[in-house]
Amino acid sequence: HGILHIAPWVKITKIKIPDVPIWNHTTGAPYAIQDVTAALDHSTAFSDICVTNKAAWAKAPATFRPTTLSAISFSIEEPDGAVSNRLRHMALYLLGKKCHFEKWKPKPPPANT
Repeated sequence: HGILHIAPWVKITKIKIPDVPIWNHTTGAPYAIQDVTAALDHSTAFSDICVTNKAAWAKAPATFRPTTLSAISFSIEEPDGAVSNRLRHMALYLLGKKCHFEKWKPKPPPANT
């Protein structure tokens, strides 16, 4: 899926897939985000989704270790909320692990002490 130019009135929803395996034990290195994107592109869940912001790791790849899991996030075009609702009820097998979709919730700012 490519990045599209989106009109300012189109609703965009940010989606998260938590607990994605990040370590490619065959190569002994973390998966490149392009590998994750390719795996998502081959998923039937993505056959009719307009991705507006490509997938990105939630953690810095330099922090990855062989046992680490990380979340990925991406944005989709969604006029009425139906796509993210459908995704949240679907199972996804990604890089050999059963994963699920969640709506992205930004972390609250730290409390002032």
